[in-house]
Amino acid sequence: MIAIVLAYARSFLRDRTGCVMTLVLPPLLYLVFGMIFTADIQKEIRSTVHVLDTVRNDRSAAVVKGLGAIYGDGLHAARDTRDIEESVGSGLSDAGLVIRGTPDAPLSFDIVRGAEDPLTVMTLAGQASGIVDRMHDRKFEAARVSHRLVGPEGDYQRTYLAGTVSTLFVFFAAMHGAMIGLDDRRSGLQARLVLAAGGMGRIVGARIVWLTIVGLLQTLCVFAVAYRYVPVADHLSGLAWLVTATAVAFAAGGIAMALCAICRSREQAQPFSTALFLLLAALGGTMFPSYLMPSDIQEWSWVTPHAWAVECYRLVVWQGDISRNVFVGWAVLATVGFGGTVFAMVSEGYKGSWSAP
Repeated sequence: MIAIVLAYARSFLRDRTGCVMTLVLPPLLYLVFGMIFTADIQKEIRSTVHVLDTVRNDRSAAVVKGLGAIYGDGLHAARDTRDIEESVGSGLSDAGLVIRGTPDAPLSFDIVRGAEDPLTVMTLAGQASGIVDRMHDRKFEAARVSHRLVGPEGDYQRTYLAGTVSTLFVFFAAMHGAMIGLDDRRSGLQARLVLAAGGMGRIVGARIVWLTIVGLLQTLCVFAVAYRYVPVADHLSGLAWLVTATAVAFAAGGIAMALCAICRSREQAQPFSTALFLLLAALGGTMFPSYLMPSDIQEWSWVTPHAWAVECYRLVVWQGDISRNVFVGWAVLATVGFGGTVFAMVSEGYKGSWSAP
């Protein structure tokens, strides 16, 4: 029995991919999940707030000073209420605060909020009221708080989920489809297909086209279910959504094919890709809202295609904004897909030439 255990151990150590998947990826996932889910909301998540002081006395100045101590560089002075509404509506600011009142009346707080970051709105109201409470002046304890919603009409949370869920499963579906190539390689069918098609390039090209089509159809199904919650879009926004969905599916297909080119069998590719895609999904904001992540994690998330996909969906679908950031996201996703496809083509061609008699 000991000899059998030692044989298993030698086989395990020779499988470098299996070693990494078993011994390295789980602790790495633990570290990432730990940083995300145990974040100190007050200290590690940075919010941007625009404030307008219409009272301009000692009490209102104390509120602004107290908020400045909490938000630091995230607190900005607004010119007028329109400035706040435009900042919040465009997503440049998480929330806005208008301080109103008279010298002989309690302060009132008019909170301008968007649908994208409910956490900031909830904490802002409590923080502003708490500052007034700490003044120890009975006349000013009953600060009134009102809320005003600006931005697109629709259900932001469900719209956001449509982008994250579709992105998450497009990558898993792409990997499932790409693993057919591993079966073809093992059975010898791929060699016959190369001879029939006249080269490996056509085989890889056909696979990436098919994976992109499947990913696009999958995304269409998700957004069809979420359509009633999505803001009304014009033709240009609809076209931008189609480009985004195609770019995400293309990136997922490219990565999946590159991973299959690295792995030797389906048994090796399945667990490795699952762990890797879970890591990318957690870091990229498709498993946990990015606005609840610590600022450091938000910065790191841009190395993943998931973060770019979610951001493009948010801008295009929710805000109807086809700006520079959207074009940058499309370029990143297209580069990822193209790079993965080229890598798979070169790798598969090299393996074919190496195994040729």
